[in-house]
Amino acid sequence: MPDVSIIIPIYNTEQYLPHCLDSLIRQTLQDIEIICVDDVSTDRSAEIARSYAAEDPRVHLYSLPTNSRQGAARNLGLRMASAPYIGFVDSDDFVAPDYFENLYRAITRHDADIVMTPYAFVDQHGHEILPRGQKGFFRRRRRESLFERTLGRDWEDNRVVSAPLQRLKCVRQFMVMNKLYRSVLIKTVQFPENTRFEDVPFTMEAVHRAHKICTIPEGGYFYRRHPESTTADTDFRRFTESVTMLGMTDSYIAKSCMTTEEAEFCGKIVTETLRYTIRALIRSNSNLGLNQIIQAKSKVPPLFFRYFLWRLLRKHLKTAGIATLIVIVVYGVVLWLNR
Repeated sequence: MPDVSIIIPIYNTEQYLPHCLDSLIRQTLQDIEIICVDDVSTDRSAEIARSYAAEDPRVHLYSLPTNSRQGAARNLGLRMASAPYIGFVDSDDFVAPDYFENLYRAITRHDADIVMTPYAFVDQHGHEILPRGQKGFFRRRRRESLFERTLGRDWEDNRVVSAPLQRLKCVRQFMVMNKLYRSVLIKTVQFPENTRFEDVPFTMEAVHRAHKICTIPEGGYFYRRHPESTTADTDFRRFTESVTMLGMTDSYIAKSCMTTEEAEFCGKIVTETLRYTIRALIRSNSNLGLNQIIQAKSKVPPLFFRYFLWRLLRKHLKTAGIATLIVIVVYGVVLWLNR
């Protein structure tokens, strides 16, 4: 039995798939299985994966009968996985040579259900994308800022978290990559199919089910941004599908046994994600029709409006408080100078 099963959903990524598979077969953790699931690609992706499977017995290729998106591909991969730990890599991304060895050592050492690590954004050529306002010369500052942007300022290395609310705060971003999962934790968790953004409800449920989560600082996952990627698509269909996923997440929050604090935190994450999606929609479609606006409003989860109002009030109250303090200080200085 392999130590780690790596699931790769594949759809029309012939340009990037060889780089992805090369990075996996060269892992320092050799006892792995690489499960490729082709989602009825129309390019040479399946042929490329088949050639790797013919040369390396650790690589396996499965195919979906109809195009059903990443969720269905990952669900099939979960059914085929045989290792006690499971990781996910997108077919247009790649990982460092010791990426899975670092994750495997951490999750077994701490007997955790999930281990996660920072990731880096790269462009279509594999070059790291710098945060705004940062120069490449300041290497240390650049790396810290990059990880702050991807995982938030509250990210902490080498944490071992068991408390339910702290597990959710530790993960923060409900994306399936940059993590390794205990197989028995996620074998019964299903990805939504026939839609995008399927990893949000899946990861939230997995994190909520977990008993212990740990973090490591090594990084090693490279998330490629390119014009053909799912996250680069900003059309109205992307918006409606993302809202559908957020609605499913909202539904899970409502029916799960979360505490009030847990539900509120997850609601904030849902709100931030939806706010980003709405902003992207407005930027890409300046001439939305009335029917599209009505359709968009009908799809927004009710939880969004409550948290959006809360965030708006908090932001303006904070701004008003700072402005008042500045006025008081300036007025005091003026009085002192006129004495």
